[in-house]
Amino acid sequence: MKFARVILAFYLTAALAAAPSDKPALETNAPRPLPTLEVGGRAYLNVTLKAVGKTYATISHDAGIRNIPISNLSLDQMKALNSTTALANIDLSKVDPNPISPEIFKKVDGWIAQAGGVNQRLEDGNTPLIEAVLTGQPDYVKVALKMRAAVNIVNKDGHTAWYEAATRGYAEIAGMLENAGAKIPNLAGGAQAGDVDIVNLFLTKDPKSSEMTDTLGRTVMMLASRAGQDKVVEILAAKGASLEARDNEGKTAIIHAAQTGKAQAARILLDNGADVNARDRNGVTALMAATESGSLEVMKILLDRGAKIRAVDRKEGWNALMLAARKNNKDALELLLERGARPDAIDRHGKTARQHAYECGHGDLSDLLLEAEENAGRTKAEKRRSFKRVMRAELALQGEQEFRRATLPRYVPFLLWTGLIIAAVGHVWLTLVAIQDGLVWGLAVLFLNPLGGAAYCFFRVRGAIPILAIYLAGALIMGAPAWLFDVNLFEYYI
Repeated sequence: MKFARVILAFYLTAALAAAPSDKPALETNAPRPLPTLEVGGRAYLNVTLKAVGKTYATISHDAGIRNIPISNLSLDQMKALNSTTALANIDLSKVDPNPISPEIFKKVDGWIAQAGGVNQRLEDGNTPLIEAVLTGQPDYVKVALKMRAAVNIVNKDGHTAWYEAATRGYAEIAGMLENAGAKIPNLAGGAQAGDVDIVNLFLTKDPKSSEMTDTLGRTVMMLASRAGQDKVVEILAAKGASLEARDNEGKTAIIHAAQTGKAQAARILLDNGADVNARDRNGVTALMAATESGSLEVMKILLDRGAKIRAVDRKEGWNALMLAARKNNKDALELLLERGARPDAIDRHGKTARQHAYECGHGDLSDLLLEAEENAGRTKAEKRRSFKRVMRAELALQGEQEFRRATLPRYVPFLLWTGLIIAAVGHVWLTLVAIQDGLVWGLAVLFLNPLGGAAYCFFRVRGAIPILAIYLAGALIMGAPAWLFDVNLFEYYI
C-alpha cells in the first residue's frame, strides 16, 4: 500500500513537471512598448500605438504623444507598432509593398519649399506636381499626390499635369492622375483649340475617335474647319477622317469652313477630295455659305474648284447672287457676275437679285444689277441674231438662208431633220388611228395638229396618248434648236 502511494506521487510529480506553464506564455505574447522608433530623422523611446486614423498613427512615447504620417512608416515599423497594443491596429493590407525612398520625399519637399506651397508655381512655371510628372517616375507623382497636390492646376503654358503625362506617353502616371480626379481634355476641344498633341494622342489611341460628334452632330473635322485650325484639319484628313460626314443640319466640313470664312481650311479639304457642291438639308452649298459670310477668298477658291454658281436652295430658291444682294455685299456680287451668274434668274416667288436688293434697301446694288440685266438681255439678243453679223457684201453674195445653213453648228441640222421625221411619223400615226374612229376626228387631228391630237386623246381614245407624246417629242426636238438659233423652219426645209 505504501509502495503504491509512492508510485502515484512519482507520476503526479512527473505530470506537473511536463505540463506547460501559462504564466511565461502570457508574459511572452503580451503587448510591450517598442524600445525605439526612428521616423523622419527623429528617434522616439518606449513607443506604444494609441490610435489609427486615415493617414496618421498616434503614438505615445517618453516625451508625450505625437501623430506620425503612416506614409512615413515602413512596413516593418507598422507591424512593430501593431504589436504594442491590442486597442489599435494599422491596416497592413493597404500598405504599399514597395515603399518610396526618403530621397524622393526630400526632392518633392524641396520643390514645394521653392514654390512656396504645394499648389504654387516654381520659377519655370510648373507646379510641384507637374515637375514630378516631368521626371517620368510614378513615385515622385505618388508623393506629390500624398502631399495633397491639386491635379487640375495648369502651368504657364496652360497645360495640366495629365496633359504633360499623356503627351509624353507616361501611361501609368496619366492613370494615377485620372484616378486622382484629373480632368481629361476631349478630342473635340483639342481640335477647336488647335492642339496638335492632343489630336495626335487621341487618334493614336483610337483612329475612330475622329468620328465622335458633339450635341449638334458636328464631327471633329467640322469643328476644326469652323475654327480654321489648318494643321488639325490636315492631320485629320491624313488619318482618314470623313470629309463628307453631315451634322444635324446636313452640313459637311467644307460648308462649315465656308460659313466661317476659313480659306486655308477650305483649300485643304478640297485638296483631299471634299465635294465642292455638297448641300445641307436646306440645299445650301458652300458657295452660298461663303457669300453670306462675305469671304471673297473662300468664294474664289470654291469657284476655281468648280462650285455651281447657279445652284439654288430648296426653301426659297435663292442663289448666291441673291444672297450677295440681300447682304449688300458689292464685292461678292461683282465677283459672281464676273464668273457668270445670271442677273435675271428668279427665285420661287419670281424675284430677281435686283428686286431683293431693292427690297432690302440697297439702292446702289439694285442699279448695278439692273445694268447687268440689261447687258444680259442685249447679249441674248445678239446671240440669237449672230448670223446677221456679217458683212453686207457676204450676205448679198451668199444669201441669208445659205449663210444661216453654213454658220449653224453641225448638230443643229441633225436635230432639225431628226425632229421633223419623228414629228411626222407621230402625226401620221395619230391621224390614221383617229380616222379609224371617225372621219371627223381624223380631219381634226390632221389639220388642228397638236390641239386636235390632244383633244382626240383626252376625250376619245386615251390609249393614243403615247402616240401623241411621240409627235410632241419630235416637235420639241425640231423646235428647240430652231428657236435658239433663229432658224426659219419653213425656209430651212423648203
